[in-house]
This record gives sequence, structure tokens and C-alpha cells, in this order.
Amino acid sequence: MKTFSEMLATAKQDDAYWVEAAKLDFALELTRQMKLQGVNNAELARRLGTSAAYVTKLLRGDGNLTIETMVKAGRTLDCDFHTHLARRNASVRWLDSHDNEKRINPEADRWVKSTKEPHREPIPVAA
Repeated sequence: MKTFSEMLATAKQDDAYWVEAAKLDFALELTRQMKLQGVNNAELARRLGTSAAYVTKLLRGDGNLTIETMVKAGRTLDCDFHTHLARRNASVRWLDSHDNEKRINPEADRWVKSTKEPHREPIPVAA
């Protein structure tokens, strides 16, 4: 009988594990942005021109999300969609730099945009 750690290590050998992880990461970030902006499922559906049921699927990470869908969903929340490839076993953290923005509510992590676009880049973290 395999331990959980052994089963997880086996699962991580399959592309399906990483596909599901990416969909979950996107769904979590979409949910976070919605909460920060006070946007509910119905409002996001309205902005996307789709049904609330479809938004629920997006937030559950169900279905085969396309890059087009992810870009559209992000842009409805005034966000850009970014991708990044890193070598296997690299630990990566994203840092959103808002040097050109003024924080208006630190507790809610809300920002007021200036005329410049914020810069976002991955920052490698030593393992």
C-alpha cells in the first residue's frame, strides 16, 4: 500500500496533474480579484456576456479553459493574464509591482491606477 506522499509523487509525473493545478491556480486568482473588486458571479457573467452557470464552472476550474477564456475573464476585471515557464523543480513566486500606483486601502489590497501600467514579473526563489 502506497503512502499519500508516494501517490502524490506518482500523480506529479502525469501532465493531467499539472493541467488541473494550473486551472485551480487561475480559478483561485480570478476569485481573489473578484473579491477585491466586489464583483459577484452574476456581474462577471454579465461582463463576459455569458451565464452565471458558466462563471461557476470557471471558478471551479471545470472544463478545458482556453487562453482566450482566461484573458477575457481577466480583462473584465481590469487585469492582464500572464504566463511563465520555469525549469522543473524551480520555485517561483510572482510579485506585482505597483510602483506607479497609490494604495488606497492596504487591508483590502486595493489600488488606484496611475497613467503607467504596473510591471509584473516572476521572481525565482532558491529551492
